[in-house]
Amino acid sequence: MQEIYRLIDIISHTAAKMTMGSLYTITLEALIIKLGSTRDFYLLPFKELQRLASNSLVKSTRQFLESNAIQLTHNITFNLP
Repeated sequence: MQEIYRLIDIISHTAAKMTMGSLYTITLEALIIKLGSTRDFYLLPFKELQRLASNSLVKSTRQFLESNAIQLTHNITFNLP
């Protein structure tokens, strides 16, 4: 149940452009950079990449999504040099 409330929190704070939503986005951006990927984090093969990711709220949320076959997307993009 805690993970469901976390998903609701992530979605609602991010959609409302609140400070907490910005923190979620920044944490996700940092994780994407650490993994060295430009693809949507939620489309990457989590089982192979989880060892590369530090423990965080975003990582545990991704684990929950994976184990329950739930899909979440984001619109974070990075311009490659």
